[in-house]
Amino acid sequence: MPTCNRPAELAVSLAGLAAQSERAFAVVISDQSAGQPAWENPAAAAMVRVLEAQGRPVRLLRHLPRRGLAEHRQFLLDQSTAER
Repeated sequence: MPTCNRPAELAVSLAGLAAQSERAFAVVISDQSAGQPAWENPAAAAMVRVLEAQGRPVRLLRHLPRRGLAEHRQFLLDQSTAER
């Protein structure tokens, strides 16, 4: 999941993942925020803990310097271990 300077939106997206009925997935968050990573926001941090408590691993990565959305998405695809 790419993010940049949008901690509230990250928290909402993670809440949506936490509500999924499929249990077998992991989450990779890649942040390109100028300041602190979005996952340090209390709401986003709480949702990371919820996902982990559900048994869904969460990897938190910083990906700087920013090189555009396409490069950021490719970075995340390279991190994936899933078939799809």
